Amino acid sequence: MTVLLGERPNLMGIEKIMSVYTLLLRVLLAVTSVISLQVHAEDKQSYEAQAAEGAEQEMTWIQKAREGDAQAAFNLGYTYYTQQNYSGALRWYGKAAELGNARAAFEIAILYRDGDVGEPDEKRMISYLQQAAKRGLDLAQMELGFSYLRGTGVEQDVMKAMYWYEQAAKQGNAEAQYTLSTLYWTDTRGIEQAAMEADGSMNEMDAAYSSDDRKAAYWLCQAALQHHGQAQFTLSQIYGSGDHNVAVDSKQSRLWLQNAANSGLEEAEAELLDVNDPWYVSFGVWASEFLGRSPENATCPNIAII
Repeated sequence: MTVLLGERPNLMGIEKIMSVYTLLLRVLLAVTSVISLQVHAEDKQSYEAQAAEGAEQEMTWIQKAREGDAQAAFNLGYTYYTQQNYSGALRWYGKAAELGNARAAFEIAILYRDGDVGEPDEKRMISYLQQAAKRGLDLAQMELGFSYLRGTGVEQDVMKAMYWYEQAAKQGNAEAQYTLSTLYWTDTRGIEQAAMEADGSMNEMDAAYSSDDRKAAYWLCQAALQHHGQAQFTLSQIYGSGDHNVAVDSKQSRLWLQNAANSGLEEAEAELLDVNDPWYVSFGVWASEFLGRSPENATCPNIAII
């Protein structure tokens, strides 16, 4: 509506327009409110459906567990553990362990180690770790090896620790491989010394786990090949220094240092910045990275054999 100068505005027309706007606004608010209520209702229904589905799944697992399904019992134990219902977790993990589930036995050991079901209980922890380790679970083998190394719940025994670390290492556990390599490189368990400590004879355990540069280099390189940053960095240092009967090789030292940095090891990244290579070496490394290939592969020492 156009109002000419000097004319009185048509108030009735304006009131009609405002009434229409008001009505439209009310309709819009009403529709928005309905949509909002519908969304909340759908969210509530979704949550209730998920809860019902979870309850139904739990009942299915309970039935299967009672029928001897080890995985179902483990699933129940894990569900209760995530809910911080540790007594419930212990009950169903226990059922799964009885049915032969190695991971369940390991989880029980951790419950006793951390004191989640009362005071920490090292004796029970060791018992369940042994169950899981003997069933071939690498995590349990590592934890048991660590217990023997520190004397936690058992009498300290480095060679038994090495035995269990080796079981995990043979399964490809990089952390176990690295730890085993460092234990082989200690120089306090020579074969001659092991023989003299008893009656001059040497048992199989003494022979297997005496200090050994070859085995140490082998397991160190196995861990490094799996992108274990600390193993790569240690291998770089050994190539650089020539320690432990490893021939000095500056190229291999540089390659393993680069690999360790690529694995995210801050110590390697910092050292890599301090390396003052000739310009042509630096250019070669840059060109290789730019082209997405390496002119030379990082390799294991020649003595790395078992």
